[in-house]
Amino acid sequence: MWISPIVRVSTGLLNTVDDSVIGNQEGLSGVSKFGGQLGKGLWVDADQIAQMYDSAIGTLYAGCYRYVKFKAAMGAGVRGQAVFWDNGVADNLYQVTTLETTTTLVASSVAGILLGVPTAGNYGFIQVAGIATVKYRAAIGGTLATGRPVTVCVAGGADQGLFDIVDGAGIEPIQAGWAIETPVNSALKKINMNNIFSLRG
Repeated sequence: MWISPIVRVSTGLLNTVDDSVIGNQEGLSGVSKFGGQLGKGLWVDADQIAQMYDSAIGTLYAGCYRYVKFKAAMGAGVRGQAVFWDNGVADNLYQVTTLETTTTLVASSVAGILLGVPTAGNYGFIQVAGIATVKYRAAIGGTLATGRPVTVCVAGGADQGLFDIVDGAGIEPIQAGWAIETPVNSALKKINMNNIFSLRG
């Protein structure tokens, strides 16, 4: 992943960025001056991230955050929900969606985790690595304990993109990481992401 010291965070706070154009600054021609940052990752350590989030929305932690476009017809998202790459458009558009479809429902299609509730069609950041906050499904299927493997629900319906604990072989194919807070039904809890979610470009 490309690491840049000059990715523009238009609001200064990663979980409040909701840009109508890339970088939230339109040039004279109507094209963003910051078009090159679409899809780029921003790595931050614990000291840096402490100044880069709105605590009223939620705490962010050290890790990697990626600048993406939210699909115009993606449906409502919630903080802590996984988003999928929209494989129906070119990779270099870095478009994500909350909706599971025939073009997104594969293990390599999980792009990252929502930091808040973005506006469909706008641009903002998702988390792709580090310590992250995820939203669990209403009826967690496995052992509610720290250290358990955390998976992304791909069963559709109300649980799509939410997280689960599956004991044994399990039925959810996409492991996101490990629980570092005790999982609770329908709650937001921390996990340690085990790797960077699937990359683009």
